[in-house]
Formats: sequence, structure tokens, C-alpha cells
Amino acid sequence: MQKREVIDNDHVLWRELRTYVVPMPALDLSKPHYLPLTSASYCAILHQDYLEVTGKKKGPVRVSSSSIMRFDHEPSKDKRQSSALTCHTLHFSEKTAFGRKLILCGNAEMVVTLFEFLQQAAPKTMLWE
Repeated sequence: MQKREVIDNDHVLWRELRTYVVPMPALDLSKPHYLPLTSASYCAILHQDYLEVTGKKKGPVRVSSSSIMRFDHEPSKDKRQSSALTCHTLHFSEKTAFGRKLILCGNAEMVVTLFEFLQQAAPKTMLWE
């Protein structure tokens, strides 16, 4: 994506973004990476083989990256938010303290960091939808 273009199909857009992220330098997962989320209700930290999520009412929960089965793009639930906000859902193979899925919303920096993490740490069989 070296030129400006309008892509109005979500599946095409996220497929294009993923192909853009694949050749980027690998994320250094030897140290934790804070995932910049727009939600004040929880925060996420990326580690080499797990995702650590802390909610307002739930302590740190470790979710193994090997349990991530699917990654989906979600439309923003809050239409008042900026158009720069994007939401994604991680679906897990096992139930966690947050349930079997986790919705993460953030800006472009969050998307790229999350894509890099999933490209490296998630199972190769994970579905990108």
C-alpha cells in the first residue's frame, strides 16, 4: 500500500494491512510491549508467549498466545468516536476470566503492534478474518 486508495470492503482492507505488516521487522518480544488501547476499562501487555490483560475489576490475566484461534475486525460500537479508532476481537480456544473472546479498540499504532504480535506469537493456524 504505497499509494492512497479507498478500500470499502473490510475483508480486503484487513488482508491488505496484514500483507503490509508481514515484511516489517519483528517485534522484540524479549521485553513486554504495552498495547495502546482506547478503552479505559482494561489494559494489555504483550509478552513472548502470552497476552496479559488487566481489567478494572479483574487482576492480571495471562492468556497463552497459543490459545488464540481467530482474529476479527469489529465495527466501532461508539459512533461518536473518531474514525481513526478501530476494534478487533481475539477469540480463544479456552475460557479466560474475560470469557472466550476479547475486544480490543485502539488507533493505527495499536493495530500494527497487535498484527506484529499475532504474526509472531499466535498459532500459524489462527484465522485472520
